[in-house]
Amino acid sequence: MDFAVLVAVALFAAVFASVIFGKELDEKEKQAIAKEKVESEKEKEKAVRKS
Repeated sequence: MDFAVLVAVALFAAVFASVIFGKELDEKEKQAIAKEKVESEKEKEKAVRKS
């Protein structure tokens, strides 16, 4: 019975950790996408100024 409780706690902890780290990755991806958009807008502005 103790083993079953340990397994249940371990599974719960694994799911909880994956949710937390999944959200962190999503936030990092969002920041990277936002950074790429800003850089592409700067490049467009430079192209407009040159022409």
